[in-house]
Amino acid sequence: MNNQLYIIDLQDVDKIKIKKNFYLINFDDVNSIKIIPFYENLKKEEQINLIQYFFQLTNINIRVNDLLGKLSITILKALIDGENQDIIINSIGLSENSISFLTEHLKKILNNFKDKNIFIVKNNQNTIDFDFSKL
Repeated sequence: MNNQLYIIDLQDVDKIKIKKNFYLINFDDVNSIKIIPFYENLKKEEQINLIQYFFQLTNINIRVNDLLGKLSITILKALIDGENQDIIINSIGLSENSISFLTEHLKKILNNFKDKNIFIVKNNQNTIDFDFSKL
């Protein structure tokens, strides 16, 4: 099983896209999977099955009432159904803690798949600079 999880910069996405064998998730692109609509379009039974499978793989009861939970299930669905080898995820909108949680459980999940790579695009825009001296 040659599975890898990478944290990359936005500039590196074009290098991966050359392969033409990938899913984009959470990008402003017509071909990208949009997390919330994708999750909500899954049948309720399939949502439940994916949540249960996520628990089997990670021993984590994932909450799907937030973006991180829906993203986790979206990634799992892409891994299960996908013929594509690579999944590229834009982390915009996720906190550092969310990204850490995501990478931790994705490592466990990847152990159950063959020849899949996940690339998490790290956005420096996830931080907020606040100048307290102007208060």
